[in-house]
Amino acid sequence: MSELNVDLINEQTSANGVTIDGVLIKDGEVDGIDVSAIVSGSLVLVNKTTFSGAANVQTDNVFSSSYNNYKMIVNLSAASAQGQLRLRLASGGAVNSSANYDQVMVYSSFSNASHTTSTDGSNPHNYQMIGYQNSTVKGDYNIDITSPANSSSRTSFWSKYQFIDTDGGYVIGSTTVDTAYDGYYIYPSAGGTISGTILVYGYGE
Repeated sequence: MSELNVDLINEQTSANGVTIDGVLIKDGEVDGIDVSAIVSGSLVLVNKTTFSGAANVQTDNVFSSSYNNYKMIVNLSAASAQGQLRLRLASGGAVNSSANYDQVMVYSSFSNASHTTSTDGSNPHNYQMIGYQNSTVKGDYNIDITSPANSSSRTSFWSKYQFIDTDGGYVIGSTTVDTAYDGYYIYPSAGGTISGTILVYGYGE
């Protein structure tokens, strides 16, 4: 076995970074992911997707074995119809639209603080609901996702949302199958289009 001991490696190939075992290291990034600020327990941005006038949003190659837990923040800047904002998981570009999602929601009215609970029909569903939106109340959503890339575990969700000036609440859910996913697919239940930004962070351990 050969061993190389060095104190410093300087890139010499037109500032293209250094590739070791197929992994590109450059300017604080490892394979395009900024790891320069990682500390134990920190949130690391792994993907930012911006969209405008989209009927749906699909982003692949987001979840990996690098993190077990993820936080997804969805900020809508526009929506053309009122309804639910829904999420499905994807693997290798293929969206899981089968009835593999269980969920229950609890939400409270801003006007009178009354509480409502619902499973949105019979479980399982072919989607995971993450909140509501309409053309004037865009909605903000904060979703914790656990084990999406683990093929021997269910994926679980904890979604907190504000249907701004109307109500707010949370949705608890999980998949009904043990499958590994690397991406997500988000769409409005009422059709139409949505605009905004989705940020996905990995929880450092």
